Amino acid sequence: MSDQASQATPHDTLMERLMDSRVAKNELGHAAAREVEDLRELIAELEADRDEWRNRACEIMTGHDALVERTIKGQQRRIAELEAERDELADEWKSAIESKAAAVNDWVDQRTKLEAENKRMREWMWVNHGCGVRSLYGDDGEMQCNNGKHRPIDFKRESITDILAALADTEET
Repeated sequence: MSDQASQATPHDTLMERLMDSRVAKNELGHAAAREVEDLRELIAELEADRDEWRNRACEIMTGHDALVERTIKGQQRRIAELEAERDELADEWKSAIESKAAAVNDWVDQRTKLEAENKRMREWMWVNHGCGVRSLYGDDGEMQCNNGKHRPIDFKRESITDILAALADTEET
């Protein structure tokens, strides 16, 4: 044995010899060469597939980005349409409410006028229905007549029809 340490053959050199068909090999060397060749082909296929899948993923992501962008734009368009529709409906409702409010105000004004006219007419009938002032009771806003010529009449609460009927009965008797 020698004192010198032996140096191992570099891996690349071993692989070149293993794959070189001109170098003599035993059965084990041939099996190893076939296995290495198969693995190299598999690695080449996987690398080719990797590039293909990477390209497909990029295409999908690019398409996905475009789809997301189209979806966002579509949603923004729909939101704008809904906002315009909401504004249009709000204007219609505002118009309808203002119209109804004006109609209600007119009705209230007419009712107030009619109530005032009705009160003036009842007061006139109460004072001028033919009984003397002593028969009239008017404290606290009341308008009543308790004359013995006719039944007691409440000019404030009874209907005009009932008041006229009571006064008509008085004239007939």
